[in-house]
Amino acid sequence: MLEYINNPNVAIINVLSDDPNATWTCAEWGIYGHEEFPIILDDLDENYNHTIGEWFDVSWKSPRHIFIDHEFKYHAITDDLNDVEDIIDGMLENLS
Repeated sequence: MLEYINNPNVAIINVLSDDPNATWTCAEWGIYGHEEFPIILDDLDENYNHTIGEWFDVSWKSPRHIFIDHEFKYHAITDDLNDVEDIIDGMLENLS
């Protein structure tokens, strides 16, 4: 995904659950992450609900790659990292 970092038509948002028993907190992931991946959201509230995860029925499932197009419409979802580049490339072609 790093090849898309400087593409103005791509925004990458990492959504994590800051579970109390997690190895790293969201803040720690941010410290050790890539400096050009600035957006990290904590999707676990005080009642152990996953707002974004519930929107896409992926709570407690990881990793999931959710794609939302330029009109903020759901485009695709995958758990296969091999699909990510093809999906992003297809979405970018649809912008032309």
